[in-house]
Amino acid sequence: MKSGYKVRKQGNSLMVSIPKHIQQLLNVNEGDYIDFVILKNGTVKVINAADHIGIEDKKLEKLSERFNVTEEQVKRSISDNQDKIGFVKNLNE
Repeated sequence: MKSGYKVRKQGNSLMVSIPKHIQQLLNVNEGDYIDFVILKNGTVKVINAADHIGIEDKKLEKLSERFNVTEEQVKRSISDNQDKIGFVKNLNE
């Protein structure tokens, strides 16, 4: 019996399907973003990208109001641009 999950090629990328129970643990749905965090010991941690943007709820609410967008849109924008933003939390601990 094989264990693990099969890696497939789609275009120029390699893909792995996320099993339903892992989707539920990560609280992700189609269209959401996940991130891979490499820990100091070499372990790769899969996380919901929206969970680690490093912004407090109060600040998120203020940004949402300021730019007249939903909090989810603010999270998505920050996640999409985290390499350019200095205040994103570093999880490589």
